[in-house]
Amino acid sequence: MLDLLAQTGLNAVYAASYISLIAVGLVLIFGVMGVINFAHGELYMAGAYTVVFLYTDWQLPFFVAVAAGLIFVGFLGLAMERTLFRPLRDNPLGGLVASIGFLMILQALAVMGFGVRMENIPPATQYVIEFSDRVRLPLARLYVIVAAVVLLG
Repeated sequence: MLDLLAQTGLNAVYAASYISLIAVGLVLIFGVMGVINFAHGELYMAGAYTVVFLYTDWQLPFFVAVAAGLIFVGFLGLAMERTLFRPLRDNPLGGLVASIGFLMILQALAVMGFGVRMENIPPATQYVIEFSDRVRLPLARLYVIVAAVVLLG
C-alpha cells in the first residue's frame, strides 16, 4: 500500500511539473499582453511535433531536438504577437478570435504533416531510478521535474 502511495505521489509530482509550466505560460501571456491565447496548447503541440520530427526522424540528440523545439515555438509565438495580437491590441475580442483561428491553422498543419495517428517519442534514456521494487522514476521524468523547478524558481 505504501508503494502504491509513493508511486502515485511521484507520478503526481511529474504531472504537476509540466502542467505548472503550461499554466505559468498562460498566466504570463494574459498578464503581460492582456490577451487570452487559445492557441497556447497548439504552440505546445508544435514544439512537441518539432521534437518528434527532429529526434525520431532526423535522429538528432534529444536535448538538441528539445532546444530546437523551444526556439521554433519562441519564433512562432513572436510571429503571433507581431502579426495577430499587436494589431488587435485595442480589440480584446479580435485577439481572441485571431488566436482561435491560428489554433485551427496549427491543428490543420499538424494533421497534414503528421496525420492523426498518435506519435511516440522514445525516451532519451532508459535509465530508471528504483526506490523499491514497485516505486520507480524514469530519468526522463526527473528531467521534467528538475526543469520545472529551475524554470519556475
